[in-house]
Amino acid sequence: MILAGSRARGTEDTFSDWDYLIENSGDLATLDDLLQNMCVWRGYVLGPIRIVTALDEAGILQDYAGPADIFGNHWSNFEQSDAQCQFSDYWIFTFKHLKAIFRGMDTLADIGIEKTTLLARDIYLRERFGVLEYQDFFSFGKNCAHLDLDEPSSITGLAYRNN
Repeated sequence: MILAGSRARGTEDTFSDWDYLIENSGDLATLDDLLQNMCVWRGYVLGPIRIVTALDEAGILQDYAGPADIFGNHWSNFEQSDAQCQFSDYWIFTFKHLKAIFRGMDTLADIGIEKTTLLARDIYLRERFGVLEYQDFFSFGKNCAHLDLDEPSSITGLAYRNN
């Protein structure tokens, strides 16, 4: 495994990720072991590249990347269920938009905050009410009748942010 990115170039800042390039199947076995100690992690496909992003207990993001066509069967070890992916995305996006705030990238931070808010709402509705689809007119109407709220709730379909 080779260190890459800003840390390899010596241009990192406080919020820089740790980026690694996967070179062989032994690196994937090492990655599998490393993930056992991570709070959350998520596998992504970006064109011909596979990436596993992990977040440790200190809030440090680590990216492990390699070609999808090499060690293809090993990459499948890092696939997760949709619910696990959504939960991991929530935390990974949260830390990435905090990094954007630190770096003064206000527009990117705004997008990150809106994305994590939407993910939090999706996770809440799925876990509390079993609602998987609600963002279109027909799903919203179907689900409204079945939400059994035992306490007042402020869940709405309205925008959660305005300028």
